[in-house]
Amino acid sequence: MTGGAEPPKQSAALVTVHGRELPVVLNKTDERTKHKIVHVDVDKFDKAWQRGDHGFYIGPGGTGAVIGERYHRFSQFAKTAPSMEASDVHVDANGRAVFGNGRHRYSVLRDAGNKTVPVAMTAEAEANARRHGYLSSSPASSTSSRGATAVASEHPATVQRHRTVRGDPGEGPYTEVLMSDGAKHTIQRLDAASSMGLPGWHWTSAPKGAQGTYLADSRDVALQELANRHNKKG
Repeated sequence: MTGGAEPPKQSAALVTVHGRELPVVLNKTDERTKHKIVHVDVDKFDKAWQRGDHGFYIGPGGTGAVIGERYHRFSQFAKTAPSMEASDVHVDANGRAVFGNGRHRYSVLRDAGNKTVPVAMTAEAEANARRHGYLSSSPASSTSSRGATAVASEHPATVQRHRTVRGDPGEGPYTEVLMSDGAKHTIQRLDAASSMGLPGWHWTSAPKGAQGTYLADSRDVALQELANRHNKKG
């Protein structure tokens, strides 16, 4: 999912879903409002959510207060997504847990068997959650700055975040991409005249000899193909 151009200031958070590890990042709004990613203990937090916000609680398998097909759509998205945005959670002084957004995302991750799930909280919400025992002391799905290196060596790099940049006059917009191993790339949608008759998304920062490589017609598929090519070149 989308994010800013700068790498996250905290270690990457990972969850496991559909047999793959998926990076979890803050969205731009939560970054601006100084939220941070914390890891909730699913068993304790889920009971608090069900108790404190029953009218919006989503049960196992997407039962309960779901909106349309959001639960199942996110489950499908998670099969191939390069990353996802953390759900926004607030916990008040009395321990009542509610979602600002992302309750369907959290529910899919819970149902995937994760014992801890990364979510976004303000400092106040984090303090309340910690006081009521909702946070995990040893998040199984996250990596420390030291552990991130080990993860990078054992698992293929993924697209961590990307953003659209307005190019110079005559150049057009392009997309800057940050990989989970710190590498940066650019991709751009080119028309037929600019791509020798092959319009679509192209890898414009590819290694010498491969610059302008066609990736896909849609940006989402192009990001997946970029990750594949990035890992192959390594």
